[in-house]
Amino acid sequence: MKAIQKLKALVSVTLSLMLFSCISALGGCARPSAPIAERIVQVSVPVTVPCVSGKRPDAVRPLSVAIPQAEWDGLSPKQKAEAVSAQALRHQNRADAIEAATGACQ
Repeated sequence: MKAIQKLKALVSVTLSLMLFSCISALGGCARPSAPIAERIVQVSVPVTVPCVSGKRPDAVRPLSVAIPQAEWDGLSPKQKAEAVSAQALRHQNRADAIEAATGACQ
């Protein structure tokens, strides 16, 4: 009977020591760490955006469609030159509009 009591006392002391060791080991983890300095940092993150803004401009009607052949034949050389010049300006304006609409595309 004395042996059993000694064994119980030994187990009790051993368990107490183990518990104390575990608490001591974990107690070190509970200490507050060094103060953390907070700072604000700006980070650039690429975001996808559509490269076409707005509506694509309509195509320029060819002169052969805009001016019937019979009317074209009746125009003077100066009038024909003016019509061709106006057509060139329409093409240039359309090209500028396309460039503006698709300027973000790389």
